[in-house]
Amino acid sequence: DKVYDSFQSAFTSNNLDEAYVYGKQYCAFCSEAIPKHRSYSAANSNPLAWKHHTQVRQVLQLLEIVVQKMDVEEDRLKQQNEYVDAAPQPLHLGTTLQVL
Repeated sequence: DKVYDSFQSAFTSNNLDEAYVYGKQYCAFCSEAIPKHRSYSAANSNPLAWKHHTQVRQVLQLLEIVVQKMDVEEDRLKQQNEYVDAAPQPLHLGTTLQVL
């Protein structure tokens, strides 16, 4: 539950990188590691399995939002960098202009 709680905290505080990492870790753990454990049975007969199944579905839905927000942020930074690169460079003191 610590990874799930960390995901929830990162998501609500809009910390996209951490939310992505914790969300992926939680989903991988719940869908790959836990089901292989000998005491873990089918979701419909084990309340803990049902809880994790429900939380994984929720995390996957929220991860889609995280990825969308990350894409928007990446596009914004890309546009900002293009704007900075296109801006005229200031003249430095001591630089002489040559007239042709």
